[in-house]
Amino acid sequence: SVVYLAIAPGAVEFALAYSDSLFLLCAAGAFLAAERGRLAPTGVLYGLAVLCRLPGIFLVIPLVAVLLDRRGRPSISWAWLLLGPLALAGFYLYLGSVTGDVLANLHAQASWDIAPVTQAPATVNEHDAPVAAFSILPILLIVTLLVYTFLFVYLRGDRIPLPYALLTI
Repeated sequence: SVVYLAIAPGAVEFALAYSDSLFLLCAAGAFLAAERGRLAPTGVLYGLAVLCRLPGIFLVIPLVAVLLDRRGRPSISWAWLLLGPLALAGFYLYLGSVTGDVLANLHAQASWDIAPVTQAPATVNEHDAPVAAFSILPILLIVTLLVYTFLFVYLRGDRIPLPYALLTI
């Protein structure tokens, strides 16, 4: 594992107990099934991806683009893609039945006392400037991500199929 960490330091996150690696597996499987025109596995894997990470609901945009590219006009078998929104609705109904609050996952964040990013940080003491509390690393990481996304999508757009370019939005 030290070799893998040296080769790709960011990949260590996939070995931790987060849902990202399972989401990646389900999303990649959904795209593979969509590429092959198999709508039932596409819908099931899409629903599982939504259950892993709630923003996975937006995978429907590139999945529909893949299916339009491969299969043409929509048909009744495209109803398998409704498993994503149904999985999300089922999760919130389950959450409501267990906690009594349908949006309990969103309301729980208020109890964590996480300050919004839009507020300027308080000074540590009277000698510190307010800017001293900001870290430059997240800003550099975001700028780097935006530059790579621009290079990957817009400068090499001729090599990237449209459905996969939609994933970067």
